Amino acid sequence: FPDVMDPHFVEDRTVEVLSALTFLVAGCLTPVAISHLAGARRTAVLAVGFICFLAFLDEMSFGQRLFDLNAPEIFGVQFDALHDVTSVVQVTMGSEIALALLLMVCAAGVAGLMLVRRQSADGDPQHHRLPWTLIYLAIFSVAVAQTLDMYIGPLRHPVVKASGAVELLELTAAFLCLGFMVQVTKSRSAKGD
Repeated sequence: FPDVMDPHFVEDRTVEVLSALTFLVAGCLTPVAISHLAGARRTAVLAVGFICFLAFLDEMSFGQRLFDLNAPEIFGVQFDALHDVTSVVQVTMGSEIALALLLMVCAAGVAGLMLVRRQSADGDPQHHRLPWTLIYLAIFSVAVAQTLDMYIGPLRHPVVKASGAVELLELTAAFLCLGFMVQVTKSRSAKGD
């Protein structure tokens, strides 16, 4: 395996910038996507849009390198991205708790997929399943990426390092979030709203 990662997967390069821009576009579609929704669906889509904007900022390390900002340090962890929450949990509560947290997020993604499948089997015509399938897949992708980053990345495992697996999973999540927003927006036009 190569000793160094492909330059496209290095911090602030092609794949990470593409992820950031995709999350940004997904977040920018939020006003169009929620314009025809009400109640809990509107709130859920608005939450996804907010998370897309946070993910955009996270991919850009909240402008730390772009604007030469210093990230705060929390419990000895330089807090420049959302995934640092799991690092803080690892430092303060132990690796087992941090891993359990990540596994619970993975399980939430799988449980969401099972819920969508059940609703599909129940034949609920009112429920738009594809957008939610995409979001649950995005949740699962991010959780797997963070697990790899936290537990295999520090070991400098050659397969993970050379493949850019973490960045590819984050890019996958970005495209899934974009697909979610496009599908929600399309459901508006399909209804004739």
